[in-house]
Formats: sequence, C-alpha cells, structure tokens
Amino acid sequence: MGTGSCGVVYQNERFNIVGGWGFPLSDQGSGARIGLSALEYSLAALDGISPSTPFTDSINAEFSLSAEEYVLYQNRVPLPKEYGAFAVQVFQFAQQKDPIALKIIQQQVEWVSQYLDALIAKGAQKIVLVGGVSEAILEYLPERFSPYFCQPKGDAMAGAILMAKAQIGRKAI
Repeated sequence: MGTGSCGVVYQNERFNIVGGWGFPLSDQGSGARIGLSALEYSLAALDGISPSTPFTDSINAEFSLSAEEYVLYQNRVPLPKEYGAFAVQVFQFAQQKDPIALKIIQQQVEWVSQYLDALIAKGAQKIVLVGGVSEAILEYLPERFSPYFCQPKGDAMAGAILMAKAQIGRKAI
C-alpha cells in the first residue's frame, strides 16, 4: 500500500494477485485513493453538501476556496502520486480526530480488510505490509489481522525479481 495497492500471495512458487489494476478503478487503500477521497470530501464541504472540518478547510485553502480550482486540477489529469500527496494530510488530521479524515481512513480500512481477507482465503498464512500507506494505516486495521503480520524477508525489488522469474520461467535473471 503506497501510491497504489495490490495484494500478492506466493505459494508453491506461484503468485496469486489481488487488486492492483490501477487508479482509479482499483488500488483501494492506496495513497492515490485516500487523496482522491480527500478532494471529494473537501469539495463537497466547499459546496455545502457535507460538513466542513479543519481538514476540509485545509484542503480547500490549497484550492483557494474555489471549486473552479478543483476542476482545473482534475482537467489536467493529475497522476496517482499527485492525488497520493493529499493522503499525508488525511493521516495528520486523523491524529487530531478530525471526523472527515477519520471517515476517509475507515472507508479505506474496509477496502484493505477485504484485500487481506482475500489473501487469507487464497492461503496466505503470513502477510507483509509494505509501502508508505501501510505504515500509517496499520494502527487502524482490525486486530484480527495482527497474527498474520510479519516483517519482510526482502525489499520490493527482490519481490519484483521473484515475480519476473515466475512469470517468464527463467531462473537466471
């Protein structure tokens, strides 16, 4: 769970992938999806559709308190990492118990929980959470997942090389 997200089960030298189909259709629990929600709730607060909080006020200030600025932002087709940059504020304001920031995190925790349940259903007995969002969201995840969590045996590059070897059938990469 970083800018994007996916789950991977590795058993018997085979990979089974959950999610990871790209933003905005997939990547639930990712920084990009959290950031997108931040903008959705903040724009809704600006329009008076949903309540305004210190969190939404902060985001709206970045958009000069202007719905038109949101449209201009959207029209230039920002990259997932640009949406993901707003996730930092979600977690900062959640620490201050901002209700909208907490709501966004809870919605994403529901998605992450579904990913974890899918991994467990596919046979995962140990789960490693990696990526910047994983560290921040860990404290919000249901306790029932704690027995599955463990430390990684390698970094993301080691995992990518292992996946590449399995996908193309070569052992000498």
